[in-house]
Amino acid sequence: ADIDKQTDGMQKARAERDLRNAVLRLERLTATDMTQFAADREFLKALPTLPTEDMFLSSIADLPQIHLLKFKELQAQRMSELAKSNAVPNPTIGLGVRRLNDADRSAFLASISFPLPVFDRNQGKRQEAHALREQAEFDKRAGELLWTETAKNVYTGLEVAVQNVLSYRDKIIPSAQKAYDQATQGYEAGRFSFLQMLTAQRTLYEAQDDYLSNLLSLHESKAQADFLMGVHRDIVEKTVSLHEGESQ
Repeated sequence: ADIDKQTDGMQKARAERDLRNAVLRLERLTATDMTQFAADREFLKALPTLPTEDMFLSSIADLPQIHLLKFKELQAQRMSELAKSNAVPNPTIGLGVRRLNDADRSAFLASISFPLPVFDRNQGKRQEAHALREQAEFDKRAGELLWTETAKNVYTGLEVAVQNVLSYRDKIIPSAQKAYDQATQGYEAGRFSFLQMLTAQRTLYEAQDDYLSNLLSLHESKAQADFLMGVHRDIVEKTVSLHEGESQ
């Protein structure tokens, strides 16, 4: 029992140290005082409100990664159009004045000529631009499919995490707590052995530990969902601007 207490004390001290370090890292990243935020831990037990799956999947269209792929596609399209336009030779226009000596008068002359594109010197650029355009279009489609698949996996993981937390909170832990209370009362009344009470206690502690693990998984899934939905984009932009100002 003494060894278990010492082990529990060491684990608690390690967890508190990790928490302090995490708070310090978060303060450095966000340039925000997290003392009060870290002290209030009840928010960790709050369950998030899930958006509809369609709403969640549509949010990936605003991801910076998707905007970048669209910009590259647009840039490749403009380069391809430019290469095509350069393949058409420009006309040559001439203007001048001619003196007619026999009639003692002047005449204005205008000329226009079109070179025959017998040899297309821009053919290589056109092929290169066309290939780059096809690659950019492929990258955009592949990127959208990849992020859509990622979003579906995150949403599914978030749904599962919420259900697991609810099961432990509302069913498994209350049942384990009831069994432990009955075992304790039965042990005190002499109906149960110490081993039976200890087994019920261990079952309760394991259920509580599993509950916390599932709660951690829930918050990790929620963080991934927030990233895809751009929930904290204003905080990220503020943080980046603050650190850029410090570096100048």
